[in-house]
Amino acid sequence: MNCGCGKNEEQPKPTDITLSDLTAAAEGHDMQVEKAADNSHDGARALKKSGQISSRGPQRPYAHEARDRDRAVRGKHARTAHGREVRHFALQ
Repeated sequence: MNCGCGKNEEQPKPTDITLSDLTAAAEGHDMQVEKAADNSHDGARALKKSGQISSRGPQRPYAHEARDRDRAVRGKHARTAHGREVRHFALQ
């Protein structure tokens, strides 16, 4: 749901939140799903207002390391059980 693709039960990325995730969170507090989503939005807005997160979200200080690692990768590819191609990292 957080990716905005409109497919509430799909996760384009493993970190994406689905309707099932939000429903479980709401049920854990005996509240409506929309109220749980509102609470999350209100919390994010308060964090942004206080400067604890930016409009782009929390910064990942080591993102450049992953980029540099990906550039240094050579070669081997394999497929997971789900058919996705993955790289076996062999750093130069």
